[in-house]
Amino acid sequence: MEKYIELIKGVIKLIQSIINPVYLLDDVPNKYNPNKKTILKNNIKKKINNEELNIVSWNILRNYNNKKIKESILKIIKNENPDIIIIQEAPAYNNSNFWDNKMFKNFNIYYAPLHQVKKQTKFYNFAHSGQLTLSRYKFTKTKTYQLPSVAKQTLGKDHIIKRIVIYTQLKSRSKTIGIYNVHLENIAWQDGRRKQIKYLLEIINKNKDDIILIGGDFNTFLGFLERGISTLEKEGFEKLMKGFRYFPRLDHFFVKGCKAKKLSLKGSGSDHQPIGIEIKVKRPDRESNPGLGLSL
Repeated sequence: MEKYIELIKGVIKLIQSIINPVYLLDDVPNKYNPNKKTILKNNIKKKINNEELNIVSWNILRNYNNKKIKESILKIIKNENPDIIIIQEAPAYNNSNFWDNKMFKNFNIYYAPLHQVKKQTKFYNFAHSGQLTLSRYKFTKTKTYQLPSVAKQTLGKDHIIKRIVIYTQLKSRSKTIGIYNVHLENIAWQDGRRKQIKYLLEIINKNKDDIILIGGDFNTFLGFLERGISTLEKEGFEKLMKGFRYFPRLDHFFVKGCKAKKLSLKGSGSDHQPIGIEIKVKRPDRESNPGLGLSL
């Protein structure tokens, strides 16, 4: 029942966000500031020496079907040997975290919460959930950025929701690789998500990485009509994931500064499917920094 109540509230919130959108950045209580709740484990010092990197992204719906999700991830790790895994809605409980599983023992970890719960219920049985980036290589930089709030959150006083992007940087022999793990607003109209993407582009422009990867759940319900997607493409980002025949694609990868191709992945246990790409990191590198040349 709680699941259906949440769905009805979501429809109401979508209507509210269209009529009366919210454009705020620092709008969460300091106690629940995502930047103060990040988790970083960067003990693996391995450096990038190969020319190809595999990256996987998956929204696991707060570990909705724990057994199936972990079986799927284990299969992906075995078959694809991903260098980087970015996850949305990774849960943290009172006494354990999703990333504590031994299958991630060879990965560095960076996590920040998007949804924090003061009082757990059967449906919201986690302390918080959010974005998780796992890497077989050393992080050279990590940071959590709060995105503009573009819709009224009305789950109640026991829930704090703040859309974020977590940034991690890796270095090859001569290039910096900036990875942005995103989960955009699901109850806003497209102008709200476009505002979040434009803010993300400002962040990317400041970080000035040679290779840029943006992946995650974009909640792009309008398919090719989604203005945020066209904004990224106009700024030179290549979209790797195409839409379905009858339904828009919610999960995406965008790249700039490298060649990339899509990987075919399957998973079960969530309402999303995992997606993956392979990028080529050229060496020796004699190219100049491509830059973004943003005109927002």
